[in-house]
Amino acid sequence: MDFKEITSFNVEKLVLNARNIAFSYNSQPDAQILRNISIRTNSSQITAIVGPSGCGKTTLINIILSLLPATKGEVTLFGKNIGEKCVGIPGPNVGYMPQDEALPRDLSVRQSLFFFGLLYKMSINDIRAKIPLLLGQVGLSECGHKFMNQLSGGMRRRVSLAIALIHSPPLMILDEPTVGCDPPLRSGIWDLLVKIAKEKGSSIVITTHYIEECRKANIIYFLRKGLVVGMGSPDFILQKTNTTNMDDAFYEMCCRIEKSDDNAPIPIPYDGKLSPREYKQIKLQKDSLWYKFWITLALICRYFLAFARSPASIFLCVTIPTASILLVHLCLSPRVIGAPIGIVIENQTIFADDTEFKRLGIKPICLECTNPEHFVDYMNRRVFQIVRYDNLVDAMEDVKKLTISGVLYINSQFSDHFLARLTEHFSDLSEAEARNTIVRVYGDAADTFVFDAMESYLQDAYLKFYKASRINLGLKDIPPFPFDIGDPILGDDKDAPTDKSYFTLIGGIIGLSMSCCVVVAGFSMITDITDKTLYRYLSTGLSVGQIFVAQTFANSIFMTSSTILTLFTVIYLIQLSVTLQSIVLASGILWGQALIGLLLGQLIATSLVSEIFILVTGLSMYYTIAAVSGTCITLESQPYYLSAVSGLLPNTKPLEALRTILLRNLDLSNPTVYQGYIANTIKITLK
Repeated sequence: MDFKEITSFNVEKLVLNARNIAFSYNSQPDAQILRNISIRTNSSQITAIVGPSGCGKTTLINIILSLLPATKGEVTLFGKNIGEKCVGIPGPNVGYMPQDEALPRDLSVRQSLFFFGLLYKMSINDIRAKIPLLLGQVGLSECGHKFMNQLSGGMRRRVSLAIALIHSPPLMILDEPTVGCDPPLRSGIWDLLVKIAKEKGSSIVITTHYIEECRKANIIYFLRKGLVVGMGSPDFILQKTNTTNMDDAFYEMCCRIEKSDDNAPIPIPYDGKLSPREYKQIKLQKDSLWYKFWITLALICRYFLAFARSPASIFLCVTIPTASILLVHLCLSPRVIGAPIGIVIENQTIFADDTEFKRLGIKPICLECTNPEHFVDYMNRRVFQIVRYDNLVDAMEDVKKLTISGVLYINSQFSDHFLARLTEHFSDLSEAEARNTIVRVYGDAADTFVFDAMESYLQDAYLKFYKASRINLGLKDIPPFPFDIGDPILGDDKDAPTDKSYFTLIGGIIGLSMSCCVVVAGFSMITDITDKTLYRYLSTGLSVGQIFVAQTFANSIFMTSSTILTLFTVIYLIQLSVTLQSIVLASGILWGQALIGLLLGQLIATSLVSEIFILVTGLSMYYTIAAVSGTCITLESQPYYLSAVSGLLPNTKPLEALRTILLRNLDLSNPTVYQGYIANTIKITLK
């Protein structure tokens, strides 16, 4: 008995003709998924491809849709070779329902239908008119406003079916449309498909492993282990197998094939070369540039809406960068607030020898100015909490008890001999007298942060006390040291004792811009891949390039806002004096880094589909940038082996340019600035 026989086709309306299709991964004959499969289907006809899971049904569907290349064989659609753009497959001439739901989670039912209607080249008026009718057909009239997570599994299957039906395509390919549905729902879906085939004249190819439900199909192809083990109309199959149901018929065919001496695949008899007029006439369209722009814009809006409805994405791109900058500023700016410090000042003797004053040629305005109590007055009270002690021993004991952070001790002879230091007659003092003019500081070196900060602030207070004492004694206001630091040529005159974090904060913006963009773009692409919406987009005729551009553009809108917010946070924290031109140039550098991160995240996601890998990559990039590209330490202070690596990173030149723009207010005429822009452009082009 030959189960390769097939019922006659109406060749005047032939839609799909697949001949001798074979497929194997890595071209290994022993790992063939499909072996010489031939399938044809007409308009107004339902063709069912039946078989257990893993028999090759989905692979065959992907080959027909040009989503997967066949190892051998040929496919023609409407008399044209597969893959020709004028065929409209993938594109608006096919309605594809994948085995997975492949539905946008962030769109409601109506929004999903509207979005896919645009992708299928429908006009807005046609979409609006079709949606209510279609929702009524699939029994979802009351669910149009609901999102996918609010629907049951069966409802989501009906939404997926509605997307494939919305543009009334001449060819519909439905991969397991009834999987997971209860029997009444499966029966309802089949009744709807029969009605569409008759009324619309569509050719419907449906795969399923529910064999018995295929009685409503016009032609059935039975697949097992990549082979067609039988084909024909339901009545023909039951008659030839002498069975009463399709399950028994399929079992009977499989048994007979296994028992035969040669179970190699037998090609379907071919009626000869078909002329173009024997195929169903369809509208063959070419995509215009305007249509491609319109579809890409629709895709951008879809991704923008997805981002806006994702609290996690908004938190990642807005909250985390700004919060990280604030934490870096708090951790790296050496601002000691309210550190308790012990003060021990012994009773002072104020020098008041008029003869000596005349000899020195000075007329004191105020002798009391040399009293070390005024030195204490110049100490920053936000930094230090003054604790008075009568003697040095008690103060040191409290340091050991961790009650105070340190001790400042001033000898009783300080004021008496301080005049010699002020008048530059220090050489007139004996060694013992000279020691009495020294302010001694004892601290807790185990707390290096407070210890170093205390030293800096006390030196600052001493210099102010020294200068004020010279003025009050009537001395010339000359520098107390043999050199003077003039006003800076470039940049602001930073108060070193109060803030040293500006160097790292500016580098942090670069690192956060790129690493956050890698994670955001990677997650966006992975969501499309894992949800299978990416393959559904491709079936509508969208190109991978359009999807990449749309995702990049939509994500860049949010990431640009986040980057600008972070930039202004840094400007406020370190109180930079920047011009509008500097802000514009800095934003350009940061936008370039964000774009590099978005492109890199997409490439990583398509290569290795793993959320964990994306997160690890983002963190690794941030710490690598911080360690090597000059975020925390200058390039001049790096060892030679790190300097060689830093020059290869995409952040080093832009980081130098960003510091030059913000700290020096230089423009594109400066080589460091335009080199940063050039580095960004090269990296974006390479991506």
